[in-house]
Amino acid sequence: MTHFFDTDPINQTFSRYKALNVATVNIVGTNNAIDHSKFDALIEEIIHQDGIAIVDNGSSTFLPLMQYIKENGVLEVRPIP
Repeated sequence: MTHFFDTDPINQTFSRYKALNVATVNIVGTNNAIDHSKFDALIEEIIHQDGIAIVDNGSSTFLPLMQYIKENGVLEVRPIP
């Protein structure tokens, strides 16, 4: 199964594809700044689901998401059997 997520706070085009059942993830905190801690819930959801996850993060959140992935060792996380 494939799971779809849209984290783009500027242009949530991906979430408009109703047939894909895209989950919109709000990653904006106070003062319209990206709240990196909101990536936690996204990653938790991804690792606890079977299948593939596709995340559309848009250009405005690409670098913050990549930094989060690097700093938190996300690619090293293994699903719990």
